[in-house]
Amino acid sequence: MIASVEPGGPADRDGVLLGDVLLELGGAEVSDPTDVLVQLGGDRVGQPIAARVIRGGQVKTLQVTPGERPESRAA
Repeated sequence: MIASVEPGGPADRDGVLLGDVLLELGGAEVSDPTDVLVQLGGDRVGQPIAARVIRGGQVKTLQVTPGERPESRAA
């Protein structure tokens, strides 16, 4: 389940919503966060990828375009 979406970030711009349940990314089944990281590797930045989600009980397919990950901010 999508637990956070960065306002103005790539997922937000592409229509990903809090509470969406991610089923597939780039045609590969997603069962844990590691699966997402594998599909969103650096070579995918800027290239559209299909994301299948469950939203409101219905399966939807979104086109998402991964962006660069921001540098970690020191606390």
